[in-house]
Amino acid sequence: MNRLSIFIFCLLFHNVGFAQQEQIYTHYDMNSLSVNPAYAGSNAKTTVSLLSRRQWTSLSGAPNFNTLTASNALNNDFAMGLTVKQGSIGEFKNTSPLNEMNVSVNLAYHKTLTNKLRLAVGLKLGYFNYSFDISKLDLYQNIDPIFSQRAYNINAPSTGFGTYLYSENSFIGFSCPQMIFIKSDETNYSN
Repeated sequence: MNRLSIFIFCLLFHNVGFAQQEQIYTHYDMNSLSVNPAYAGSNAKTTVSLLSRRQWTSLSGAPNFNTLTASNALNNDFAMGLTVKQGSIGEFKNTSPLNEMNVSVNLAYHKTLTNKLRLAVGLKLGYFNYSFDISKLDLYQNIDPIFSQRAYNINAPSTGFGTYLYSENSFIGFSCPQMIFIKSDETNYSN
């Protein structure tokens, strides 16, 4: 009965869900601002971090992701941050066939709850660009005509939000780091 219920659920709702792939890093504690905009200014000093992840380095065209974050407390209650993310995947001719760029500004409000506990709420506003040029792929066999036809370029506003409850020794947070609003007819196809 359980398998049948799961099958029926998937059959009914297979077109409802949408998802996006966020850049993957293993050290979010070193780069919390890229995940949670409420983290901006939580340590009450200027913070700058640069993180790079290169996966499967022995393969040509392996994923390469970079993130630069900076944040500063404006006063005891407000903070501001900047996040720049860049990624590329694919085997190269001149440039990577798949590129993404995300630039966003993070704003956070910090409220003291007790003498040891603070709560921050953050908002992220930014710009997202995703481009995929199929013609730049180095293919072993180029027998499918779709590989020489299209380039996709998507430009869209992005936003995110988060909460961050923290003290000197512990923290807990919740965030939705990137929501991109793109209608299916706004994909900016180009040949």
